Amino acid sequence: MSDELPDFETLWQRFDNKYLAVYLAALEARRINDLKRKHLYDPNVNPILEGIKRVIAGEVKWKRRE
Repeated sequence: MSDELPDFETLWQRFDNKYLAVYLAALEARRINDLKRKHLYDPNVNPILEGIKRVIAGEVKWKRRE
């Protein structure tokens, strides 16, 4: 995995609310970091960048509260 910064313009186009996008990326980064501690995820991956990439790719599922 490369440590290149993802294209944030894609992230901003995908989400109307930038704070929500950053929040989801942070939650995903925390989840990845927890998996790394349990040796269930590649230790060479940067959790923050991976979380952002997964949000951009649409791999992070979330449900809006009513």
